[in-house]
Amino acid sequence: MPSKSIPEPWRSFLSGIDATLTEKVELHCVGGFVLTVLYDAPRSTADVDVIAITPRTEIEPLMRLAEQGSELHRKHRVISSLLAW
Repeated sequence: MPSKSIPEPWRSFLSGIDATLTEKVELHCVGGFVLTVLYDAPRSTADVDVIAITPRTEIEPLMRLAEQGSELHRKHRVISSLLAW
């Protein structure tokens, strides 16, 4: 599958998360965000559903950074939802 650009507001939201990280972190995403980015689905979503974050030590700090009511949420109107621990 060809590489796709992440549209706004998710690009800025994820860039905001990336700017705070001090090590490499992987987010494994699912849901409407993935359908919208990869398949141009006409679905509107305001979150990024995540099923895994590695390294595991970054789960809590990252979720606090991206949770509802956080500075990133207020700025970009996007939240990150962790679906599994």
